[in-house]
Amino acid sequence: MKKSILFIQLLLPLFVFSQNLVSISPNSASNGQTLNVTITGANTYFNQGSGTTVNFIFNQGSATINSITILNNTSIDANITIPANTYTGDYNVSVYDSIDGYLSLYNGFHVNGITPPTLVSINPSSASNGQTLNVTIIGANTHFSQAFGTSVNFNINQGSPTTVVNSITILNDTSIDANITIPPFAYTGDYGVFVNNSIDGYVSLYNAFHVNGIATPSLVSISPSSASNGQTLNVTITGAVTHFIQASGTTIGFSTNQGNPTVINSMTISNDTSIDANITVPASMYTGDYNVFVNNSIDGYVSLYQGFHVNGITPPSLVSISPPGAQPGQTLNVTITGANTHFTQGNGTTVDFIFNQGSATINSAAIINDTSIIANITIPQNTNIGTYNASVYNDIDGHVYKDFYVFDNCFSYYTTDYDYSNNTFTLTLDSITSTLGVSFYWNFGDGGTSTSQTPTHTFALDTVYNVCLKITTNSGDSCSYCHVIGKNYAGEIFRPTGFSMQVINYDGTTTIGISEISKNGAEPLIIAYPNPANDLITITANPIVAIHNPVLSIYSIEGQFLFQQLFTQGKTELNISGLARGIYLIKMTSNGNSEVIKFVKQ
Repeated sequence: MKKSILFIQLLLPLFVFSQNLVSISPNSASNGQTLNVTITGANTYFNQGSGTTVNFIFNQGSATINSITILNNTSIDANITIPANTYTGDYNVSVYDSIDGYLSLYNGFHVNGITPPTLVSINPSSASNGQTLNVTIIGANTHFSQAFGTSVNFNINQGSPTTVVNSITILNDTSIDANITIPPFAYTGDYGVFVNNSIDGYVSLYNAFHVNGIATPSLVSISPSSASNGQTLNVTITGAVTHFIQASGTTIGFSTNQGNPTVINSMTISNDTSIDANITVPASMYTGDYNVFVNNSIDGYVSLYQGFHVNGITPPSLVSISPPGAQPGQTLNVTITGANTHFTQGNGTTVDFIFNQGSATINSAAIINDTSIIANITIPQNTNIGTYNASVYNDIDGHVYKDFYVFDNCFSYYTTDYDYSNNTFTLTLDSITSTLGVSFYWNFGDGGTSTSQTPTHTFALDTVYNVCLKITTNSGDSCSYCHVIGKNYAGEIFRPTGFSMQVINYDGTTTIGISEISKNGAEPLIIAYPNPANDLITITANPIVAIHNPVLSIYSIEGQFLFQQLFTQGKTELNISGLARGIYLIKMTSNGNSEVIKFVKQ
């Protein structure tokens, strides 16, 4: 199957015109040191914005900001004190004000501090499911005996409540003896060991403890595997190494659009690996492939990814916004065009444009018909140059989205995806770059250049190249955009030796934005729902992936790390109630694999 990956630079500003932090001087200090630093920004409004604050985010908290002096719009002097317990490493620096919002310099400040605590071994390092045994956990630079509330956890598949740590004995600052019981239904695999206390925080040894357990349960089929919307039918769900009869609370579910659940009219558990169910598919179901889930107290959540096909209605979508972008501070009329939408029929149809500092002012919105809205909007003056989401919501369509651009007099931008089958990167010019540019200059990063708007190029070596596009507009303005191709956001390279590149124009239907990253063409590792979400978002994972102690990392769309959470059992709920409205990224890392998906916080 042909797969496509969109590679993104999480750690760089999306556009050369965006506000950003460019330097801090000096950019290093020792733990416990008090010093003056100068923070320099680009296209910033430090002097004009109200509520300017500075923050240095270290392992045990923030630096003490003794004073800040705003010198001008792009420069701040700050006197800071580095906490004495800060670990050696590179840390983020951030500045906030009412115009620029949050700006950060990723890993911009180095601290020569103390050595971070780690776990170095566990002995013995393996056991069988159901076994009770003593283990010794060894740390380095840890404070087991000094710290308050030291606890031990083994991240085994059935979750910590069933992984019993019967007792722990703290021998000294670097050694703990623990008596543990491995759950009888633990899967075969390698699991993480964690120690937590008030000084060290969480220290872990990933995949350090091996369990010789049972095979991983899975769903292997559903028959029949398709139906039409509104249909009532009998289906048989078949599992492998499952415990449908033995486990308590066995339930089934089908993922659906719009949150309208498939009705489970009846369910009969035939044996440990087979369930017969009578179901009704919602009349509002879109055509597509949907997931099937079974949950119980032994297996947890097991799923058949896209195992059930519905011949339903065509999903609603936004197909165009005209014009497709505007400048900061501009007031304009935009025509929003949908397909299979219900703007006049749906109750509570609303329009929203989500920008970095909030939403556009919707001065008026006239619903013309089911597929057309004319809105008069005002773009906030402090909006960063970039790509944003426009959305329409009602109780029939839910949220439907389309990209909307905020640009300066000159706007140069393209997106990148990779075709495994043909070993080719495709660079797609967005519509505004194509329209504004009267001349184009490409620098391919290997010495090659082109003045064609849509060139092709062959790279001889399997490595990383910084491909830059410079355009000149009719008014004589010029601007550049550079993007690293040849790797994904984590620096992983997937291609055979050498690769080709082609540039195409945005045709009005190409997806511009963040898409799923699937390593080597594999099926997605994780699924997030509901999406968009308000307070909680549920993450499910392929069962094979879930046994390897995945870690979930949440980033802003600009690539700023926000928080991290371990994936436990068959699914994990992320509390996103504290996040502002906008687009975010979830990265799952598991056993050397990683995947990034996008979600929208409403």
